[in-house]
Amino acid sequence: MLYFILLNFLRNLRAETKNNKEQMRLFYGILLVMMLASCAKPPQDSLSLRILYHPETNYNYSSEQTIQTQITYSGKEKSLRELKNRGIHNPTIINKKSETKATIKTGKLETEKSVFPVKVEYVSVITSNGTKAAPVNATFHGKCMKDSVPVFDVAAANGMDKQSKMVLLESWQKSFSQLSFSGQKLKIGEELITQNPSSIPMEGSEIEMIVTTKYKLISIKNSIADFEISQQYALNPKLMDNSFQGTVKGQGHLVYDIEHSMVLNYLLDTEMELTKKLDSFEFHLKTNRHMVQKTSIPDQLK
Repeated sequence: MLYFILLNFLRNLRAETKNNKEQMRLFYGILLVMMLASCAKPPQDSLSLRILYHPETNYNYSSEQTIQTQITYSGKEKSLRELKNRGIHNPTIINKKSETKATIKTGKLETEKSVFPVKVEYVSVITSNGTKAAPVNATFHGKCMKDSVPVFDVAAANGMDKQSKMVLLESWQKSFSQLSFSGQKLKIGEELITQNPSSIPMEGSEIEMIVTTKYKLISIKNSIADFEISQQYALNPKLMDNSFQGTVKGQGHLVYDIEHSMVLNYLLDTEMELTKKLDSFEFHLKTNRHMVQKTSIPDQLK
């Protein structure tokens, strides 16, 4: 519509300024700029959030995690003295750090099933004291559908018992599953909400909880989307009695590559406070966890 209005105005102007070539050149310049502007691609303000892996491709993965824990005991003097005699410090402070690097390798697509094999190979695993936390030769095998995240079912590691293998396998599966999205379309300012079960080991048992995570789309620029993350943890109601109290919450940031349907950076800070009353004393646990996961886009896909 704007183009036709300008064109009509141009005809009238030509009739009035037939001998004014300078003015005509100026108007043609303005017309060209406006036509280019009207054809320019509008800024992207929405996306469909999903994670996609490609067959016959290698992805570089890295993860850094820092955990700071403090346990404080209170109660009868006799009970606290017994803890001290057992070599338990009050407060007990534990700091852990780990860095993991791995390669995610996908195989050839099985056309009939629309599935392809996927394998994770450790490159290096370093803990806070510089020792290896897992054998570098450990590998994890699974399958991946074209429109979903990998599912792992086999762990291979020389010299590692079956239970340890399963712990590592479940850890890897959790890393992928937590970023499994349904392809929901989001506009800037909108949120995607997910709920997943989780657990925390505690005193020889586990504390069950439901984790509600909100991903809020903040901005999109050059096909890169920024999300704000907030988490709330609902503890098992059976534990919320006179002997147990606790809160867990988290917040973070996610960077998503729209063109390649891949999370480039996932950062999450989690804070947990738990209090447990026992027969002769009470302990208060506070843990801060900082985690960053990164995945690089292979050159062959760029």
